[in-house]
Amino acid sequence: MEGEKLVCSSIIGADFEEVIINGIAYQVKAPVIKIIAGACFYLTEVKNNRFLQSFLCIGGLDSILCALSWFIQGNILLKKELSKGSYYEILEALDKAYSLINIKPFIEGISFSQEYKNDVSKIEVVGNDTLLGQIASFMENLHLTYTEVLEVIPYRNLVIMQKDKLHTTSGEVMKEVSDAEMFKNRKFDE
Repeated sequence: MEGEKLVCSSIIGADFEEVIINGIAYQVKAPVIKIIAGACFYLTEVKNNRFLQSFLCIGGLDSILCALSWFIQGNILLKKELSKGSYYEILEALDKAYSLINIKPFIEGISFSQEYKNDVSKIEVVGNDTLLGQIASFMENLHLTYTEVLEVIPYRNLVIMQKDKLHTTSGEVMKEVSDAEMFKNRKFDE
């Protein structure tokens, strides 16, 4: 049920997190690729991307505030206002913003058909390693415009749309079923 709620909330625009910084509530919506790229532009300036807390101590706060402003508003104009918040509020807000990129809750909450090839052919799909490759794949596979992919449809929605799009398969299709469904009509020796 949680997966269905996630999908529905993403479709109707209710896929957001509220963050409070210095007593002011901000809404961070599921970001589109342009917002992710804007935030990443500033986060790449931070030398040690291992622990966000260390960023704050070694002078990475300015870049983090710019990235957070991008997640909230799509530009750096909130940086000064956000700088009035505590380190904890800033870290928590950035963590919530990152959670809106993560597709794991969608994958875990929804059953997708999986394809398995029976033959041992060596055909392999390559590419899609950069953000530009992903943009091109979304445009081609989902028949979307550059603007729709970059500025309109949240990234998680694009990933799920591409994964769940109707397509043909040459392999065996395996569908996920619950334990109850699996054992419903089975007879066991007594």
